[in-house]
Amino acid sequence: MKKQMIATTLLLVASYTLTIADAQAEIVLVVNKANTQKLSDEQVTEIFLGKSKAFPNGAKAVPVMVDFKVDGLDAFLSARFGKSISQYRSYWSRLMFSGEGVPPQTYGSAKDVIDLVGRNPDLIGIADSSMVNDSVRVLMR
Repeated sequence: MKKQMIATTLLLVASYTLTIADAQAEIVLVVNKANTQKLSDEQVTEIFLGKSKAFPNGAKAVPVMVDFKVDGLDAFLSARFGKSISQYRSYWSRLMFSGEGVPPQTYGSAKDVIDLVGRNPDLIGIADSSMVNDSVRVLMR
């Protein structure tokens, strides 16, 4: 009886853990659907770290992103830019303090980011994939 209770408890904990993992948002990089530019990982990194302010064709590139509290963003930033959220914020704090740059504007919801990018071809955004619509094109996952 005791072994059966332990097994049931472990099964419940495992299924709860899997549910939480599945619920984590998939973060994507999006551009306006009219923007046909292809970007390398390095070019994206340069835009989001303020080292480049233009797409490869010379058009202005303005980065925007979801709020730092969004699930999955830490993993995305680590994978794409090699920085955790705290490292990314620290990086931008140093640049702002020295007057060398302004960080990407953050928005409270992925819907806001998608709507903005969908209306402005100069924007490149980081958002939750569940909000992607036909006004934007997913550049990277």
